[in-house]
Amino acid sequence: MFKNNSKRYTPKEPKIFDSARLYNYGIWLLSRRDYSKYELFTKMKKYQPEEKIIEEILTKLEKNSFLNDKRVINSVYQTYSKKESSSKIKNRLMLKGIDKEDISNFLSDNADPNKELESATDLLIKNLNLTIQSLRKNTTVCLPIKDLVGI
Repeated sequence: MFKNNSKRYTPKEPKIFDSARLYNYGIWLLSRRDYSKYELFTKMKKYQPEEKIIEEILTKLEKNSFLNDKRVINSVYQTYSKKESSSKIKNRLMLKGIDKEDISNFLSDNADPNKELESATDLLIKNLNLTIQSLRKNTTVCLPIKDLVGI
């Protein structure tokens, strides 16, 4: 009645890249966005089990200025400096495997405490305004909260 067309699952052998293909893979990844050395290492580890070969490729990419952790730090800082505190940016960069000393040096040179305070104040005001607007729309809110906010 039923044909048994089921094929048995056979796991595929992992692809192993040679040095030239791994180098091209690294350039391709870096053409899409900036990666830290650690991030690129973990991506390449899927295709090359020998860490020595990966290290050679990463060194070659750094030598040719394709890979640069300082550029990653600057990029992440520019992206998140208006939304996040410097400590949160520092944590984000540490997750990318960037050296603490490089992060601290960059933040000490570029982070402005006044700008951070201003961003935090703007964010607080924005969130407070959203809360007040939602309280005004919501008629089921208890009266003491409405009195406290001044609605």
